[in-house]
Amino acid sequence: ETDLVFKLQYHWTRAGDSPEVLAKAVHYLTLAGDQAILDFSLKEAAQLHGEALALAMKTSALADKRGSLQRRMARRHYLQGEAALARDQLHLALASLGGEARPLDQLSDRQLYWKFQRQKAKRYLRIFAKAQQIGPPPAEGPELQRNELAMAYELLAQLSLQEHSILQA
Repeated sequence: ETDLVFKLQYHWTRAGDSPEVLAKAVHYLTLAGDQAILDFSLKEAAQLHGEALALAMKTSALADKRGSLQRRMARRHYLQGEAALARDQLHLALASLGGEARPLDQLSDRQLYWKFQRQKAKRYLRIFAKAQQIGPPPAEGPELQRNELAMAYELLAQLSLQEHSILQA
């Protein structure tokens, strides 16, 4: 299955520049980059997610994919211990996902904590409300956008807590 994802991303990245083809290329590049992160091949994930973001920037039809990719890139920076780069990517992701347009560095730790708690509560309420439904998580649309936003805030909270614990030491 992993080999298939890599073959599909290779195919779709060379298939043309129509919006439909670019959407497929971004989709399979994202899946391949996610697999690379799971395999801790972070350099490969950077290349794949970066290429997906570059393609998503080519057309406004893929604007809804940008925030998700920026969040994934921030996570990779976080895993590599690159806190400043992770924070920068998270600010871009939050703005793309409809979250905070201004840098969250201007917020106090307490304000950031409560923003995170609200997003987390909303996410859990949606999950709980849909617990009776059987099926995979949403592949696109506002539900996916809200999940991505919650994950971005969660990663930002983890990053802030890590930085705070380093300062306390």
